Amino acid sequence: MAELPVVMELPGIGARIEAASQQFSQRQSDQSFLKRCLATLEQVEDWKYSTGPLYDLPPYQMQLMGFSGGKPLKKPFADLTAARAGGAYASGFIAGQHVLTVDPAENLKLSPQVTQYDHEGDLVRATITRQPDLAVPALAKLATLVGLGETVWLDERRRLHVGVGSRGAFAVYLYRYDDTQRPRHVHLFSKGHTVQSDYELHYDDAGNLSRVTDVLGNPVWPKR
Repeated sequence: MAELPVVMELPGIGARIEAASQQFSQRQSDQSFLKRCLATLEQVEDWKYSTGPLYDLPPYQMQLMGFSGGKPLKKPFADLTAARAGGAYASGFIAGQHVLTVDPAENLKLSPQVTQYDHEGDLVRATITRQPDLAVPALAKLATLVGLGETVWLDERRRLHVGVGSRGAFAVYLYRYDDTQRPRHVHLFSKGHTVQSDYELHYDDAGNLSRVTDVLGNPVWPKR
């Protein structure tokens, strides 16, 4: 078996985590930053609906946890409230670029989670917030910061995702791509663990993800 890369030994990874954590602390009380997504919502040109976070970064994160990543929904919804009530993830696009996702509602009276994506060349920054203005009815509360993330290409074969949250939480994903530009191996380390998790992604003839296994070949998704 080939030697696996150790994500916490990547050059500069500690500095990336520290910078993201500092940014998280600085942005927690910045309401103008936290509510930017409300203006972006008004600019969305195309909505795509699904039963899971199909378009979110990092890729295939649900399958890596052993869950279905969801499927596209052909049915359109009248508005975001209808989509949330219908259990759909609503992903907004501008000029073909994914700019945000509004999660479905467990309860429409609660503040929904919104993930906004800012594209800067090969770098994509994610801001995850709770938005009381989108509750039904709207709540007289402040928007809150849930997490920050950044996804960047290290080279043609490797893509790195660093995510941070409250109380020093962090996760680092290293995706390694094959000749067809599909992620083939994923290496994950998160706070609270002593070793990283290593996965292999498998595809069917149509290029769709068909299963995920761990480094020993044991099934991760779908469960057997």
